Amino acid sequence: MVILSGLAALGAIAVCVASIFKRDTLKSLYFSLLALAVVFYLLGNFFEVVSTTYDAAKVAMRITYLGVPFIPTIWFFSVREYCGKPLKNSTMLAMLVVPIFFAYLAYTWESNSLLFTGIQFYGEPAISQLGFIPGPLNPYRLFYQFGINVAGILTIVQQYRHGTPRFRKQASLFLVSGLIPFFTTGTFLLLIGSRVVDITPFGLVFTLLLLFFTMQRYGMQNFSSIIKDNVVENMLEGVLLFDQDGTYMMSNRTSKVLFPELEKTPIGQHLDAMAFLPFTASAFSANDGVQQEFTRSYDGTLRTYNVSINRVNARGKLLGYSITIYNITSFKNIVNELEVQANRDPLTGVYNRRFFFQRGQLTLEQAWRTRAPLSVIMFDLDFFKRLNDSYGHPYGDYVLRTTAALCVQNLRKTDWLCRYGGEEFCILLPDTPLKGAQAKAEFIRNVISQHPFEEEGIRSTVTASFGVAALQESEIPESLEDLIKRADANLYKAKEQGRNCVV
Repeated sequence: MVILSGLAALGAIAVCVASIFKRDTLKSLYFSLLALAVVFYLLGNFFEVVSTTYDAAKVAMRITYLGVPFIPTIWFFSVREYCGKPLKNSTMLAMLVVPIFFAYLAYTWESNSLLFTGIQFYGEPAISQLGFIPGPLNPYRLFYQFGINVAGILTIVQQYRHGTPRFRKQASLFLVSGLIPFFTTGTFLLLIGSRVVDITPFGLVFTLLLLFFTMQRYGMQNFSSIIKDNVVENMLEGVLLFDQDGTYMMSNRTSKVLFPELEKTPIGQHLDAMAFLPFTASAFSANDGVQQEFTRSYDGTLRTYNVSINRVNARGKLLGYSITIYNITSFKNIVNELEVQANRDPLTGVYNRRFFFQRGQLTLEQAWRTRAPLSVIMFDLDFFKRLNDSYGHPYGDYVLRTTAALCVQNLRKTDWLCRYGGEEFCILLPDTPLKGAQAKAEFIRNVISQHPFEEEGIRSTVTASFGVAALQESEIPESLEDLIKRADANLYKAKEQGRNCVV
């Protein structure tokens, strides 16, 4: 028994020291205080067991009461903090008055006889033990300690019902840690009339080890607050947690909607086996805050998401990784709309002149490097000013929109159409030699001239004049501006030849 008591005390000291060095949050602070109280209790118990005199046993009893009255209260504080229901500082201070009062009564029992009316010393060869004769306030001490334990257990049970699966696993171990000393102390009190060894100290050291294991195994001091769990569970963003080795720890409701496979993915699965996710373990080795985008269908709509991967550290030690998935569809739509506004002509919807020159020059340079044919068509609407003056600008706008639409319908996806200015349009035709461009221009000219331009009772015939030019083979690449100038010169020739023709 002496050896067991000594080992129990050493175990409690080891856990206390380890918890102090690993402390980084309020929950682990309470655990460190709880471990310290248990250390005083177990040291006092050990000195009591090895005592050879009554006076030595009394000293041991005083050491014991530096811890034993505080254990239930600190455990209750820890439970409340863990379950996301922390007590106010004033409430905790008021509650600490009770164990301080009982510790004072234990130290001065000889003068007040309120907690004990007498203490008997049983010194035996194998083990020494004190026997206490209860005083009038001793039942209140027991009632307070058991009441605090029950309150803590009920708090865990209540939160267990509403907690996430991860919380429930941790809460189960937390609940067992509270029940062990509850039953060991109860068993001893039921047999208090007989000479039995109190096994409560051994139950407490087992409780301490169980709590310490739970905190280290599940990262309670960093992840397991039910408030955080509930907030994360109900976030509109998807959240996933992985440990430092890439092992899957948890995911919230939004993540499981985005990735239904998570419903069947067990906790402890490695990221490498979760191929349905839009990121791999290699992303963890990148700098903190790495982001990437992916698209996924949701409710029949294609949406865009951003994945943000961040490291979770505590006291310089990597605990794991948090992955947050944001729905950026609205943002992307706004960006795309702004790009359209910046690159498109607002009236016709085709490319504007600025964007046409930016992209067109790159296309021209690529054609020159690969010796691929490339041509340009310039055209404008004949007598457009007269049409505007006769029928008004709204009808003129209609003619411009319709002309652009007719062109788009008869061009390839690789062709580039822009509104060059006023009633003038420009078409860039990659992989198209001069004859092919002339044929395309003639085709579009026919489409325009044969189309019935009719809007709000106004009907007119519209024609256009076309100039065509092709990229020339040369040592130095021709600029897009020079190519367009040659096409524009041919456009003026077409006007000189009577309009509504291709040159």
